[in-house]
Amino acid sequence: MFFIVGLRINLGMIKKVMSIAKEEAKKLIDQLPDHATWDDIMYELYVKKKLAVALNAAEEGHVISHNEVKKRLLSL
Repeated sequence: MFFIVGLRINLGMIKKVMSIAKEEAKKLIDQLPDHATWDDIMYELYVKKKLAVALNAAEEGHVISHNEVKKRLLSL
């Protein structure tokens, strides 16, 4: 266990998360066509990461309704 600027970091947990990410990346790459480019791979990884962040935010309740977004945008 390490302490970085007051944060306690469990290396075992970090390795587990990294392992999961690595496995998910491998699966994603394996699903791409053989002619996929580096840009294709990077795009797919980017989208997967953004979706994971968005789903996590939704699960934690960090979302606002469509009507609230409309109201905020229209009041600018």
